Amino acid sequence: MLKLRKHKYLDSEFIYSLNIDKCKYQYEIFEKVFKTIADENNLKWKDIYLATHRSVEKYTLLCVSSILIDKFLRTEFHLTVISRELLLGVRLNEIVRDYYKFI
Repeated sequence: MLKLRKHKYLDSEFIYSLNIDKCKYQYEIFEKVFKTIADENNLKWKDIYLATHRSVEKYTLLCVSSILIDKFLRTEFHLTVISRELLLGVRLNEIVRDYYKFI
């Protein structure tokens, strides 16, 4: 969790570069975040999405992606906690919960 607190992808410059305000649908946020982070790390989006604790760097990218997606669903689409939890699913939702408990 300490690695996540000051991760470069949680920086406002990176967030601005995603152009999330152009997303009309919620699934576009998932696509944009996973694809952008994967491309910048020479990975496929599936490599990040399927990451486990054993691969620390990829799992860190999964955590950052989950946090960003949750943030954008809240700010851009004004979704409630329950709606965001349903969209994120169990696995990603646990990551987000752990992050907010930590900070």
